[in-house]
Amino acid sequence: LERLKVLPYGPFGEIMNEAILTMRSTGQATDGKLSELIESSSPNFPLLLAVHPAFGRLRQLERAKEWII
Repeated sequence: LERLKVLPYGPFGEIMNEAILTMRSTGQATDGKLSELIESSSPNFPLLLAVHPAFGRLRQLERAKEWII
């Protein structure tokens, strides 16, 4: 969390870095969280959803299948 405050624009951008931290911390994968990330329009979202370990539970959601080819 401290690193995120110091370097909010890491390799994936502020929104996705925060999402990674949240998913690692809570592991809560909800349709609401997925919708929030989709609406962020982050260009990194599809890549992270497809391969990042922190997004593993989000990948299991039915709606996530629209984003993973």
